[in-house]
Amino acid sequence: MLPEDFAANLPQRLHAALDQVVLPDRDWQAGRTDLAARVRRRRTRAAVAAAAATVLVMAGAAVMAVSLSAGHRGDGHRSAAATLLRFRKTASVSLVGLPPRLTYGGGRLFATTDQGRLLRLDPVSLKITGRLFVGRLAAPTGPMPVAYGDHAVWVLNLTRRQLWRVDPASLRVTLRLPVGPASELAYGGGSVWLTTCCVPAGRGEVLRLDRIDPATGQRTGSVSLPGIGRHGWGVGLPARFGAPTGLPPVALAAGRVILVAGPYAPVSAISPVTMSVLRRFRVGCDGCEGPLGVAVGPDGLYATSVNNVVRLDLATGRVVAEGPPSGLGLAPGSLTPIVASPGGVWLLTEGQACGYVGTVALLDPHTLAVNSRTNIAAIDSVLAIGPVVYATTCQGMVRFQRTGQ
Repeated sequence: MLPEDFAANLPQRLHAALDQVVLPDRDWQAGRTDLAARVRRRRTRAAVAAAAATVLVMAGAAVMAVSLSAGHRGDGHRSAAATLLRFRKTASVSLVGLPPRLTYGGGRLFATTDQGRLLRLDPVSLKITGRLFVGRLAAPTGPMPVAYGDHAVWVLNLTRRQLWRVDPASLRVTLRLPVGPASELAYGGGSVWLTTCCVPAGRGEVLRLDRIDPATGQRTGSVSLPGIGRHGWGVGLPARFGAPTGLPPVALAAGRVILVAGPYAPVSAISPVTMSVLRRFRVGCDGCEGPLGVAVGPDGLYATSVNNVVRLDLATGRVVAEGPPSGLGLAPGSLTPIVASPGGVWLLTEGQACGYVGTVALLDPHTLAVNSRTNIAAIDSVLAIGPVVYATTCQGMVRFQRTGQ
């Protein structure tokens, strides 16, 4: 019997049980006195039964409300429980130093290490098939930015302040472009994108976003954006929060629009064609001292806000969804805590072991509900290619394959 049926039938059942009580043989007057007492007892018990039924119904409603809303924020169109996506570990590679930065293209996997190397890896076995020494700074503060696009690997050589175009097959450098104190790199919309933070301008500083033609290396557009906010950029942060040059961190994602944000600055949405600012989104504390995570996916634009992920509406300039549920915090200090893909938004959550190692969850691309949890543990970043997920770890990198595929 369901709880609500039990609560509804409880008063009737008590009434029936009371009516079946057998009275002893006594004279009429004594029986009348006993009957009056019985009526009083019955009324009292009926009142108690009704109160108990009310409590049961209210408790059941509360449980149902909690189960429907637990772990959800936003529009409420979310599942009550997340499924578990199981992945099996199929390969791993050990790398010295901080977790690498990853990119994928042309059927190959590439990684930069804080030892100043660009590595080419087999995407199935993770066997290293090629190495290119890029350069190493005196202070090992993290791997250099890397991206893939236009049939080439792009590395921001922070040692020489150059943008390198590398042939993915031979690992030969085919272009060296002076870029100055650039800090972040991305590829999208047929162009290479570079950020420089922050450039003195008047009484303040601005963040510059440059568009680079991948064939010629020519700068084809530039836009100045809010740089370091009025609070300034904090000092004494962990090394991975900043670029290896010690410059303030910048979050950059390229796709149908370009999302960029600096410390204590809003998230700016830039047109990749006109280089105009389409929107500025005030998200959380506008980046604080650590980098915001930003992502451009087929289903939306996303950013991290303190301890949440938000979906940004380009038409209205508003936050239209927020998640994940309480208890799934973002990985502190991660360079890429969110990655948008056709299957949803991959979220790297906070953990405790080995610095900050957390599990990976898959969020609904529209509501940001946790559609699926995984058994993948990662630190700093993940890269999802279909049913395969590459995760950086304390020891290097691991390849996971979704079970059944």
